[in-house]
Amino acid sequence: MHAIRIEQFGGPDALRLMPTDTAQAQAGQALVEVRMAGVNFIDIYMRNGSYARSQTYRTPLPMTIGMEAV
Repeated sequence: MHAIRIEQFGGPDALRLMPTDTAQAQAGQALVEVRMAGVNFIDIYMRNGSYARSQTYRTPLPMTIGMEAV
């Protein structure tokens, strides 16, 4: 399994396709196979470090982008 990850803030060159561990569902959870993920403006804001819920909160790194999935 692979995911687009960000380890530092920046432009499109900050995106990295990286292998990830296969997720395991825990009790009360469902495991969903994602075939495609959409990248929208919230992902872009998170990638460049401009997304903030408050003055002290920035996106924690590293992170996986793709907030919409099919």
